[in-house]
Amino acid sequence: MDYSNLKKAYEKRGYDDLQLQTIADIEEIYEISIEKIKGYATLSDERQREFQRFLINYYNTQGIIYRADIVPISIYHICQEDSLLKTPLRLGGR
Repeated sequence: MDYSNLKKAYEKRGYDDLQLQTIADIEEIYEISIEKIKGYATLSDERQREFQRFLINYYNTQGIIYRADIVPISIYHICQEDSLLKTPLRLGGR
């Protein structure tokens, strides 16, 4: 999609500042279904909301033309607070 068509899509939604507000904006303007992103369904509701906020923010930090090239493929939550190391990890040496 070229710049003028993207700009029209934003203006149609009332976003003259070209800033996305919701996941629905991303899904409709860029035709990306967040539900189809690998790993999204395995996230807790809280983590899904965090990912949605991250994705909206990430898109908004990119230029409008570059946003069309962003295709989220997967998300994987690898760390939970209760699983962090409680003691320092020793590497090498004796």
